[in-house]
Amino acid sequence: MAFSNLACQSLQRIHVSVSLLHGFDDGDGRVRVSLFGLVPLSGDDTNPELNEGELLRYLAESIWYLTELLPGEGVRWDPIDSSTAEATVEFGGATATLKFYFTDEDEVSKVHAGQRPWSGNMSLMSC
Repeated sequence: MAFSNLACQSLQRIHVSVSLLHGFDDGDGRVRVSLFGLVPLSGDDTNPELNEGELLRYLAESIWYLTELLPGEGVRWDPIDSSTAEATVEFGGATATLKFYFTDEDEVSKVHAGQRPWSGNMSLMSC
């Protein structure tokens, strides 16, 4: 009896690894989900919503590569007030617009996607 309880307890401790690879390539959003990085579970069903979502992710993560946010790189900036601006990028039929909030030191403090339930607080991401 004790042996069967031990076997059940050890089965409950199996760890599963799920990998998620996503990106935006030549106008197409891509998401691939796999089990242990080997067994495909889903992916490569590109559609307009996925394209827009991946472009939004690209724009939000561009704060880590600031030169990507320059107007010469295709980003259009529209000021809202002295500490807020909207950045818009268009590519391959997809459009992404995010609202950027800035500190008094002109650093990005927050990024908000109005059309999606996502917001990032940059103070939580400092190194």
